[in-house]
Amino acid sequence: MNRITSLVKNVLLLSIFTGLVLMQDEMSLETAISFALENNHDIKIALNNNVIAENNASPGNAGLLPQLQLTAGKSYSVTDNTLTFEYSPVPIKTTGAVSQNNSAALGISGVLFNGGKNYYTYRSLLKSKDLTTLQTRELIESKLASVIRNYYNVALLEENVQIAKSTLAISRQRVARVEDSVAYGGSLSLELLNAKVDMQTDSINLLNVNLQLENARRELNLILGREVDAAIRVSPLVSFGPTEDIEFWLGKAEANSSLILSSNSRVEQSLLELKAARSGFYPSLTGSLSYELSRINSDSGTLRKGESAGITAGLNLSLDLFSGFRTLHNVRNARITMKSSEEELQLTKLTLRKQLLNAYSTYRNALQTVEVEKQSLETLKLNFERTTELYQLGQVTTTQFRESQLNWISGQSRLINEKYTAKFAEIELYRLSGLLMDYLGVVKADE
Repeated sequence: MNRITSLVKNVLLLSIFTGLVLMQDEMSLETAISFALENNHDIKIALNNNVIAENNASPGNAGLLPQLQLTAGKSYSVTDNTLTFEYSPVPIKTTGAVSQNNSAALGISGVLFNGGKNYYTYRSLLKSKDLTTLQTRELIESKLASVIRNYYNVALLEENVQIAKSTLAISRQRVARVEDSVAYGGSLSLELLNAKVDMQTDSINLLNVNLQLENARRELNLILGREVDAAIRVSPLVSFGPTEDIEFWLGKAEANSSLILSSNSRVEQSLLELKAARSGFYPSLTGSLSYELSRINSDSGTLRKGESAGITAGLNLSLDLFSGFRTLHNVRNARITMKSSEEELQLTKLTLRKQLLNAYSTYRNALQTVEVEKQSLETLKLNFERTTELYQLGQVTTTQFRESQLNWISGQSRLINEKYTAKFAEIELYRLSGLLMDYLGVVKADE
């Protein structure tokens, strides 16, 4: 058997063996997802923001709880005084008169009624907390989808590197054969030049694919929260879930999509903000209750010592008769905001439907293309092996051999690309429908 034919088969066996060796020291997709959930910086920031939103959603922040205040004060003064009393025309002078005043008070105050503004503000804060939770879930879903895409992009490029290596190996063997043939006068120098040009082209292609792989690995490490230059290998194994029809995905998206749920939450929050704005038309009633102690000591004047203690209570009713139309403008703006939220909800639904239809079409088309490419690759492989044998016998030209080689390479690349295109589309279907975390077995942020 000639050298090139033997090399072709050896390259195929080497690719399989290399894949088995790499699988022994690779990061699984499940491990990558767990790593990202624990270390991704964007996810950490989103979870922190979620905690802040939970802390803000309290009755106290909405003004529903009264305020309890403890105050205390002390004043001290030294003065020179000249006092003239009505019953005595002779002024009384004091030098260095000391005066002290001590006081303390414990008071409670709060809003008794303000048109329900504080109540609606509290409900709005609760809705804001729910919205932040949904946004956190949306970000986590997006990051996990990005992890999967970057993971499989590395796998795709690793497979392309193997193809490029095998292609270069065949081209080098071809150059060696032609050099031997030229040395014995069996080939033209032009054929040798063509073989070297093809080998150089394959070498450059291998360099470019290796560069893409290095960049892809750094991108994957970054989103995993690892050192960007850390060594990483991934599994090329790809599996697909059960094929569902488009109505399944549309129905799940309507009920589970974080995008739609967030838009619904914004509509509900804008309604609460409208009600809070309307409260400006109502009067405000506040109440206060305090217990006060005071003590006075003075070296001059008619009051030398004094003490007082007692309870003070009060109610304050206020109503804005005119505020420069501020309340009216607030209500109008809140109503416009609510209409905008409703429009945003409709736009989100239409956009999501379009994205689902696109992803579904891409997914189905890629799956069908994979099956066709598998059959085509078998034909291309047999054609290349047969062309290689004929080339060794001198029955096909260098151009025909190269064309057959490129067809085989192109067939392998198309199959790999379509396989990962289908996987990317499947992940997008799960993300858009709100099922990605269930698919990956991850607890949702809103649970």
